[in-house]
Amino acid sequence: MRINFGIPQNNKLFNFSSINKRSNSENNHQNSKVTDRVSFSKSGRFSSMLEGFNKQKDMIIERKNEVVNKHLENGGELDDIDAAIDFYDEQIESIDKNISDLFAKQYETVLDNDKEEKKSDEPKTK
Repeated sequence: MRINFGIPQNNKLFNFSSINKRSNSENNHQNSKVTDRVSFSKSGRFSSMLEGFNKQKDMIIERKNEVVNKHLENGGELDDIDAAIDFYDEQIESIDKNISDLFAKQYETVLDNDKEEKKSDEPKTK
């Protein structure tokens, strides 16, 4: 963003030179390649996956409740939407299975780490 109204650069009200310098430095930074590197620890990955599953589950439960409430408000019976309710329940069960699998995998990892620590604690000579 370069500002120039034909006004001399020494204008006391507006300091255009600092604005122009800032826009030049911003352009230079945009042209240079900046790479970011992200790594997740095993516990961080577990936490983020668990959080994602819980968010999915909450969203599905909310949608299920909305469908049921709208249908009941319109004078319908729950028997009419059994298929939709079953579909939502299957999705919730699937997410619950994913969560339990995630905990099982985390538990196995913890056990493996404990075994490795015990092996390293044993004396190498007897």
